[in-house]
Amino acid sequence: MKLFFAILVIFQFLSYFSINAQSPRKTVGLVLSGGGAKGIAHVGVLKYLEENNIQVDYITGTSMGAIVGGFYAAGYSAKKIEEIVLSEDFQTWSSGKIVKDAYFVDDKASAEMFSFFLNLDSNFQASVKSNLIEDSPLNFALAERLYQVSRVANYDFDHLPIPFRCIAADIFTQKSIVLKKGNLNDAVRASMTVPLFFRPIKIEGKYLYDGGIYNNFPVDVMREEFDPDIIIGVNVSSKAFEEYPFENDEELISNSLKYFLLDNTDQSLLNEGDVFIEPQLDEYSPFDFSKPAQMIELGYFATKIQHGKLVKAVVQGKSNLGGFSIGDLENFEVKNINYIDIEGLKNRQKGYVRSVLKPKNEKQSVNQLRKGYYRLISNEYFREIYPEFVYDTLDSYNFNLKVNPKKQVKLSVGGNLSTRSISAIYAGLDYDFLGRALYNFSANAYAGRFYTSGRASIKTHYPSNLPFYLELEGIINKWEYTDVKELVLKNRNESAFIIRKDNYIGGNIGSTFNSNNVVIGAGVTNNHDEYFNGGEITNSDELDETQFQSVVLSAVFKNNTLNRKQFPSKGKMFDISLKYFTGIETHEPGTTSLREGLSQHDREWVALKIRRQQYFGNKFRLGYHLEGLISNQPTFVNYQSSLINAPSFNPLIDSKTIFLENFRGYNYAASGLIGIIPIFRNIEMRLEGYGFVAKNIMMEGENQTAVKTGNWDNFHGATAASLIFNSMLGPLSVSLNYYDDPNYQFGFLVNFGYILFNKKAMN
Repeated sequence: MKLFFAILVIFQFLSYFSINAQSPRKTVGLVLSGGGAKGIAHVGVLKYLEENNIQVDYITGTSMGAIVGGFYAAGYSAKKIEEIVLSEDFQTWSSGKIVKDAYFVDDKASAEMFSFFLNLDSNFQASVKSNLIEDSPLNFALAERLYQVSRVANYDFDHLPIPFRCIAADIFTQKSIVLKKGNLNDAVRASMTVPLFFRPIKIEGKYLYDGGIYNNFPVDVMREEFDPDIIIGVNVSSKAFEEYPFENDEELISNSLKYFLLDNTDQSLLNEGDVFIEPQLDEYSPFDFSKPAQMIELGYFATKIQHGKLVKAVVQGKSNLGGFSIGDLENFEVKNINYIDIEGLKNRQKGYVRSVLKPKNEKQSVNQLRKGYYRLISNEYFREIYPEFVYDTLDSYNFNLKVNPKKQVKLSVGGNLSTRSISAIYAGLDYDFLGRALYNFSANAYAGRFYTSGRASIKTHYPSNLPFYLELEGIINKWEYTDVKELVLKNRNESAFIIRKDNYIGGNIGSTFNSNNVVIGAGVTNNHDEYFNGGEITNSDELDETQFQSVVLSAVFKNNTLNRKQFPSKGKMFDISLKYFTGIETHEPGTTSLREGLSQHDREWVALKIRRQQYFGNKFRLGYHLEGLISNQPTFVNYQSSLINAPSFNPLIDSKTIFLENFRGYNYAASGLIGIIPIFRNIEMRLEGYGFVAKNIMMEGENQTAVKTGNWDNFHGATAASLIFNSMLGPLSVSLNYYDDPNYQFGFLVNFGYILFNKKAMN
């Protein structure tokens, strides 16, 4: 009996121990696929895993899966990664936009649609850009956020908070490359190098591309490198077609690169007991990063659906694997950038770059260095650079910048194709030379029936605490305003035949701080106008000619963060200009003039012009435009020349191509509202309405002189409804326009490209 009792006690003890003993924890490997922008959904997966205490022990990733997985492996929480992805900075990196508030060059809008380069040191071989997206902002963003963790992990991905592998591709040997050592930012950057979209970078002497080319779902790498008990595989990329799309292959072939990169994910690589997560992302493009919140939510929801399998497969709890925690990095906070090392340039060129990056001869923070970096890449000469932070001492790093200078000429092509006779072709040429300063030589030309122009300039950039440039430029413009027969409906009172020639040569000194650009200029202009004075015109009639030769002094303050040079929908613009003119007007009458003989008159005036434009909202966007001019400009010798030389308000796409009498004045105020309704992706509807009022109405008096009448009582309006497709080359627009003007009212215009011109000295 005692023996039986003793056995029972022992049995109960063993049973209790076995029930309460902690089961051995299963190790978990997380595999994140590539898929371009769709990879943002991985962030939602991580959020759900964290909220449910499902600890990840190993990570492998490809392309965008490498970016998200690399940050998580580095110790960034899912919440922190989400903050980064939802930030405005992330949109800048993913789109390749250069941050405008760091510009130190005066960015003049042209009709350029695309460009290519002519290499001067390789038998004049032409080459297109190897990347559609500027990667300079992204490269710095990755280096800035991952350089410390790389050093603390001793450049070994096994020693990261979560051991990590990412996949890249060697397209020369057609091999998949597993990256497990080195700088973490280099590894993830190489893994997401989509051919043609991003420039490849070199790792251990090899150019590497997007890992999705050969292994988009690296389950095999996870097993070979880590062999976890459980694999959670997340796929954001699926096969687009099971069979050949005969019916619409012609339509789809333009997107063939997309289908090449979106490799089919083989779910059979996962074993029984593993968990497969596939967010529903069919309606999202792999190249559209504009909807991160929606994709994160879909990743979260897809993981939530698999909750039962996750709990069954994975024992929740904290892992003891990994090299250190993210909190340890606080002990390695970088206080200073100690030294800047530059590769690929001569000594005198290095001095220029160091002055831009580090204007003061003292140690600087990473924030200060970032400003200098963005200032540098605002010039295209420095777009092919790659940044790297190199450990120096406990609280200091050196900054290494690899520069790939090329002796090349940039050739630009553009213009516009229109249903009216305002079509034009544009060609531009730019060459940069770096010495102790940066020199830019540029020239462009427009050719068309309505507008022809040429511009040449030499600009020298000087780095300093307040960077500035000196510029010498010459411009020749010619506009030929004729009867616009292509308008749908017009009320024509008189023949409009005006030829305006505008020649200018001058110099500028400019500087930029934050997003503000200040330019002070001086030059000489020669405006030559040919026109009729109205009435009945015959073939034998000769034109009047008015010439105004003057000295022009100007000061301009500009702030421009608009997202497009035509049809903007985001950002704001403000500029204010003060100009002084002094010169001589020379009039030679034609056969329609009542005056006789050559006459000359001194003219002098000051003009102050202010413009403001801004856009608000997310989906439906609303904008406004304000403009005002104050001047003491005198009238010219006759009514027609006074009207031609009066400043004009040009609110709509084709306003500068029509001579609108009711939208001209020496003093005026104007305002407008713009509504933008998104239709589908890059297609939008734009509705615009503007009001204009001049202080005086200009009337024709005795002997064809100009007479000012009225006092702010001549309101006129203009409206437009446009359907716009913003393509990579430029906007394609269909517009119905209305002007409250006696000569032109309703107009219909279909236009592809940019209706932009070189600047006028008079306006």
